[in-house]
Amino acid sequence: MDSMPILLAGLVALVVALTFWSITLVIIALWASCQLLVRVVIPSLAAWQKSRPPRAPRPPKPLKPIVRTPRPVQEGYLRRWTFARRMEDAREHDQWQELFDRSLR
Repeated sequence: MDSMPILLAGLVALVVALTFWSITLVIIALWASCQLLVRVVIPSLAAWQKSRPPRAPRPPKPLKPIVRTPRPVQEGYLRRWTFARRMEDAREHDQWQELFDRSLR
């Protein structure tokens, strides 16, 4: 019964050693993969890109001409809100307001 703690300590030491060994193997495998990628795969891809013939440029699509038809003047049609129209409307409103105020006196 006295050998039980020694056996348990030995098992724990074995598990810890195997864990660190597996982590070490994973790190070595990752390092080797990165070395392979940097020294073989990337240069071969770069050489392959240079050896490909360039693609011929596409001809541009012809643009459709813009056809502007004059808009018929309709009853109640409002022009676009420009600065001049805003000022004109504000002036008309001021005149209307003055007439309205005079009619109340």
